[in-house]
Parts: sequence; C-alpha cells; structure tokens
Amino acid sequence: MSAYIGRFLSLNRWPGRLPGHRHFYDWRTCSDSIFALSTSIDTKKGSPLGIIRISGSETVNILQNITRRKALRSNKHLNDGSKSVIRPRYATLTELFDPKQNDLIDMGLVLWFPQPSSYTGEDVCELHVHGSQAVVKKLMTTLGSFDNTRPAEPGEFTRRAVANGKIDLMQAESISDLISSQTDRQRKVALHGLTGSTRVRYEKWAENLIRILAHLEASIDFGEDELIDGEQRVVNECIQDLNVLVKEISDFVSLTSRCRELIETGVRVVILGRPNAGKSTFMNILCRQEKSIVSDVSGTTRDLIEHTFELGGHKLTLCDTAGLKDLSFSSKKHCENAIHQKHQQNHDDIEQEGIKRALAAARIADLIIYLVDVNQISKKSTTVIAQELFQALDSIGAHKSRKSVHLVINKIDLKTGATCEIDSDALRSALREVLIEPADISVTMISCRTHDNIDKLVEGISKSLDRLHLNNAQSDQEVIEYVNERHLSLLDSALKHLDRAKNLKINRIDEMAQHVRESVDYLSRIVGDVTNEQVIDIIFKDFCIGK
Repeated sequence: MSAYIGRFLSLNRWPGRLPGHRHFYDWRTCSDSIFALSTSIDTKKGSPLGIIRISGSETVNILQNITRRKALRSNKHLNDGSKSVIRPRYATLTELFDPKQNDLIDMGLVLWFPQPSSYTGEDVCELHVHGSQAVVKKLMTTLGSFDNTRPAEPGEFTRRAVANGKIDLMQAESISDLISSQTDRQRKVALHGLTGSTRVRYEKWAENLIRILAHLEASIDFGEDELIDGEQRVVNECIQDLNVLVKEISDFVSLTSRCRELIETGVRVVILGRPNAGKSTFMNILCRQEKSIVSDVSGTTRDLIEHTFELGGHKLTLCDTAGLKDLSFSSKKHCENAIHQKHQQNHDDIEQEGIKRALAAARIADLIIYLVDVNQISKKSTTVIAQELFQALDSIGAHKSRKSVHLVINKIDLKTGATCEIDSDALRSALREVLIEPADISVTMISCRTHDNIDKLVEGISKSLDRLHLNNAQSDQEVIEYVNERHLSLLDSALKHLDRAKNLKINRIDEMAQHVRESVDYLSRIVGDVTNEQVIDIIFKDFCIGK
C-alpha cells in the first residue's frame, strides 16, 4: 500500500487504471469516496501545511475511525461529552490515527461538512496537518486502506459539485481559470464567471429564443396562405426579434473574443527609436531585470528581445528592437570609401534586417513606445523629430489601426527643466503640423539614468492599456465577461442556426422553429446542459488534483 501511495504522490494517478481503460470518470467509480492532497509539498524541505480533502459516503466512517471521535451532523443537542465529538463547520484540533495499526500519525485540525452543505454536495472532510512527506504519505496510505475509497482524479471534487447541482459548468470552468490566473485582470474575469453574472446574459438570450420558439410552434400547422393576419404579424415579429438577437450575440462574440485575447495572451508593446536613444535601458527598467544588453556603442541591439510580465493588472509582452536609422533602407549610399564598401555592405545588411524585424513587430503591436534622445530636440529640430515619428508610424500603419503611442523624451537629466518644457511645447506643435492627432499620442519626458518621471510614464502606459480594453469593448465603462474557447464555439454554432432561421420564408415555419430549437440547445450547453461525457472529460482533465 505504501508503494502505491508513493506512486500516487509522484504521478497523481490511480495505479489500478490502465491508460485508455476507461474515461477518467464513469459510472463504475463515481460512487466511490475520494481523497486527495490539495496543497503542494516540497519534496526536500516539506511544507508548513498539508491539506487533504475527502468526499463521499465513506467520509463519516473514515473521519470517526482516524480521530476516534463521533462526527455530528448537527450542532443541536450538544452535551457534556462534546469534547469527544467533531462538530460540523467547526475547526477541531485532534489526534489522527492509523486505526489498523493503532499508530498516532499527527495532530491537526479537522473541518467536517455534512451533506448537502458542502462543496461537492456530499459528506466532505478536510484534514489540516503538518506538511511533511512522512505525515502526508502515512495519511494517504491510511485513507487508501478504507473500502470503496480511492484517490481522486483531476477536478473530480468540482465535477461532483456540478453533478450535485452545487455549481454549474461555467462556474466550474471559472474555478479552473481562477486557480491558473497570473494577472489581476485574469483574476477579475474568472471571478466574473464564478459569480454567475455572465450566465444571466445567456439565460436571457435562451428565454427570448424559447418565447420565439413557442410562437413559431403555435403557428407551425399553418401554411403561408392559411396564416391569418394576426398570426402573420406574430411570425414577422419573431423574425424581427431574431434579427435583433443575431446582432446582439454577434457583437458580444466580437467584443469578448478580442478582449479575451488581450487578457489571455497579453498586450504587445514595442519600443522603437533611433540607436542610443536608451531603448534597452528603458526595457530593463520596466522589466526590473537585465533583459537587454546596454552599451554606448550604437546599434548594440540587432534582434528582437521580448519579456512578458504584469503591469497595472495587465499581462504585457514588451519588445526591445534595433535602432531605426534609415526607414528607406538606403544606407549603402553612405559608403564613400571603396575599401570599406564590402564591410559596410555586410554591416548594412544586418542593420536593415534588424530594422525590418523591428517594424514587423510594431505592426502587430497594440501599443508603441517611441524613445527620443533629448539631445536631438531643439527649436530647430522639433519638426525633424515629428517627421521622424510620423514616418515610423506611417510605415507600420499606426494611423489606420489607431495604435496608442507614447512619445518618450529620454536623458532629460542632461538638460535643464526650463529647456525641456520649451522643447516639449514646440514638439507638440510640430506633431500637430504633421497631422498626428494629439488624442493618439502622449508625450512624457524621463531620465533612465536618474529614473525621473518613470513612475509617471508607467502610470500613463497602464491607463493606455485600460483604454485599449475599453476601445475594444466600445464602451466608456470596463466590460468584463467570462468566456472561453468552448463558449465561443457554441455561440458561433448558435449564431449559424439563428442566421438560417431569420432568412427563411414565412411558409417554412417548421424549419425556422427547428433552427431556433438548435440554437437554444447550444446556449444551454454553455452553462451545463451537456450530455456528451467526452466533452465533460475534456473540461475537467486540466484541473489540479484535489479540486
């Protein structure tokens, strides 16, 4: 038994099950009582706490045997002997034994939740013990010795909660996403699904479709010529309602799919600018680690350098790029010395490739940070800088895609404050002259050496990321909807049937009703009305053990 428990701890698998022998959860095992370690244990040093969860009909028997106390199902009628019992929904400090060997395993806290008021809807118990490998291994071995009891499969506790009506399928998926969330925004979206607020939208759509279906089926025995005026009006109103629903669902799919992409895969931010503008230093400051090589030598960075991290609750991929020397890629004309022409040619080829990659990365970016050395700015050169920025943005189609742009003036520690203010005003005027809308570009003056205004710039970037989500939602308020690929696929299938239904002629009411019925079925699958066991298996297979 101890060997099998060791294998379970290392592989998180039930050793009696052969690969492909059955689905991960079926009628032969769903009535078993299950147990699992719900916390991670350091293999070398152990952990401060280990939590073992138990669920099923054997829970009360297991609990009473390993604690040598009676497990009460109610807190009523407690008598003087209450110290020898386990009270429901109370933390009880008690000794834990191996009943067969009469061996004390550990002292820990026991939490007892009688059915149906538990996470799974079954009898549930949690053992909070010291997180050493020896304690956990002994307890798992002891639990595995009870009849009709086995280690839980991934996500099996949550699956039982769905089966017993404690949560719906969408909430179960959101629990998995909440556990795996890495950014604050991912956490918020997962909680939105857990609270069930997104489900209300689906239920409203389903109710409207059921109402439409009822009207259609009431008229299904009539042909177009037999429909009285009132019935024809009702069917026409149903078609109008279908058009409204199709637009509403289509807009929702378009909005949420893009927002989900930004939240899950992250926002792409690219740093552009001329060589020695301080791009690599700025990259290292934002990443808070040395990701890019910093040197006084012009053109040190030749290839793209990326780093993904969280900024202002957003998942962000920041990309450092090669310096933009000549966007026309005609630097060969500068080779005046024939002796060095071949060497210059090779140098230019590498440089041009770096610029091409920088611009290619900028084209697919969601936000651009353009760095300029303050020494390049004076009353005579602000127009040149504005034209340079305009040329860079025009080459990546920033105006057409409405990219958010931060123009960052670096190395202000080399200038006086008054000079910087004058240059900044002149630059803004120059930007307006080249027809760059002020609403799309913000100007910030910083010093990477002294970190002046870095916090201000980070705050500005965070606000741009917030606006990016709002612009995709086409709303002035933050829109958070919980969707995943399964939901979007089902919504797409529902839309196809609704689109077919609204385009049918009025004398084909029976086909129209069938398409509406199919769309209701797809909507209901999102929140849990699913009969396909393989689909259920796919949803829960990525859960962690003990959840």
